[in-house]
Amino acid sequence: MGLNNYNSYNKRAVDRYTRLINSRRMTSAELTLLGETKKLPDKMSPMPGTENQEISRMEVEVGEAHFLTMLTRDIGRQHDRPMKALDIGTFTGHSAGAMARGMENGGTVITIDVNDKYKSIAEQYWKKEGIADRIDYRIEPVGAESQGGARKVLEELVNNWEELGTYDIVFIDADKTGYKHYYEEALKLLRPGGKVIFDNMLWSGRVTDPNANDPNTDALRDLNMEISRDPRVDAVLLNADDGIMIAEKCGFTRQIVKSTEGKVPG
Repeated sequence: MGLNNYNSYNKRAVDRYTRLINSRRMTSAELTLLGETKKLPDKMSPMPGTENQEISRMEVEVGEAHFLTMLTRDIGRQHDRPMKALDIGTFTGHSAGAMARGMENGGTVITIDVNDKYKSIAEQYWKKEGIADRIDYRIEPVGAESQGGARKVLEELVNNWEELGTYDIVFIDADKTGYKHYYEEALKLLRPGGKVIFDNMLWSGRVTDPNANDPNTDALRDLNMEISRDPRVDAVLLNADDGIMIAEKCGFTRQIVKSTEGKVPG
């Protein structure tokens, strides 16, 4: 039986408890990264009523990062080639690093951001974690009429037929009104069985509030409903952190490959 009736105080207590437990498995590189991120003086205004919050709130939670590592590792075990991943929204590099850590057979994470303001923090983390060679860091500023950014990089990838259907995992944590576009492009790039993961799909609960009609909330609410009935994917929305949506591209068939000893792996 699920416990769906705890009050907001208990919800905060549960969040603190999960962070405590998950933090026990943080690497020294992660500890340094989160410490440097916490010291950033910048502020953000992600939604109405939350102005002047510390920019460090944009960092993915430790548990979510470790989940990304585990998920990437499990997806990679479906084949024995280097993996291909996309990370839309770099910030200080935690999510890109999490996926790179899960690449047992090597691979590349293309991570995209609109500026290099936090580049030094991200690159220091990747280097200390020993995964810098797996990160393809792309800075693409947004120009007039919201052109550029991840849209430009994704357009270049989609227009290269050799990239289509070859990516294993895509993580999206960027501008919320762009999620729908990123989703459509991700499906073109993902192989069958590949997964796209969205962060912030509950948007601090605003998606459940009929009186919340700002552009970000409307975009996320509409996308949740669209993915829930999209026949191209199998999907689940998790009430974890700020809402994690996982959508798996349909059509995957497990291929059993004989090893060099002539035995079929179990």
